Amino acid sequence: MRTKEIKTIEKEFKDFYTNFIHIDSNIFCIHINANDDTKSEFLNINQNNDNILALVIKLHSNCFEVTNQTLGEQTKFFDSIEQIFNYFCPISFKKFITKNIESKLMSHS
Repeated sequence: MRTKEIKTIEKEFKDFYTNFIHIDSNIFCIHINANDDTKSEFLNINQNNDNILALVIKLHSNCFEVTNQTLGEQTKFFDSIEQIFNYFCPISFKKFITKNIESKLMSHS
């Protein structure tokens, strides 16, 4: 059961995703509004032509397993949630991290 870890991810990265779906105690799905930096081969263009990056993430004891509709049967493995975001949408994730660091610095001033 990885429910606590999933809840922590949901809370800590809530400003980075648009939708968080709990699938079971080890699996969740996140939707990220994609922009120009997102690797276009991973985007799921829906009927509204919204650029949504949908990632299904399964927690294992030592890694994160990620599937994406456009990956087909291919699965990618990562050591951390940060590596996942950095791989699929590096510029947006760096901006997100920078914003968090700046706000923490400002709150301690």
